[in-house]
Amino acid sequence: MNTKKPLTPAQLCRRHQLETLIAGVVYAIMLVGSIQLIKHGATGWLRIALALSPMLPAAFMIWSVYRNVTQMDELQRRIETEAFALAAAGTAFLGLTYTFLEGDAGFPELGSWWAWISVSMIYAIARIFLRRR
Repeated sequence: MNTKKPLTPAQLCRRHQLETLIAGVVYAIMLVGSIQLIKHGATGWLRIALALSPMLPAAFMIWSVYRNVTQMDELQRRIETEAFALAAAGTAFLGLTYTFLEGDAGFPELGSWWAWISVSMIYAIARIFLRRR
């Protein structure tokens, strides 16, 4: 039987911020380290492993987000879910729109980073509006 008291929303937020900060610092260290090792001649499977190594703390961030969302109250979970749904749909819409602009209007190709930026921006804006409802 689980006798632990549930965390308050403020405690959940603080824990998530701390976990994200730690993962971000570890990510930055691993990114810089892996780039330096690759520049110094890593080849083959070692090069691939080094290139992917910063994804380990990124995976921890995903786990932290999941754990945070599953421990929220129902209202906050609904806000987060709706904000993410809008972010995903909005990013899909922007991606499809820009695909037409690339193919038919000669716009330059964009890297995959635009999708991350789009999801983040739409999510943040959606949360602001959904919290006011």
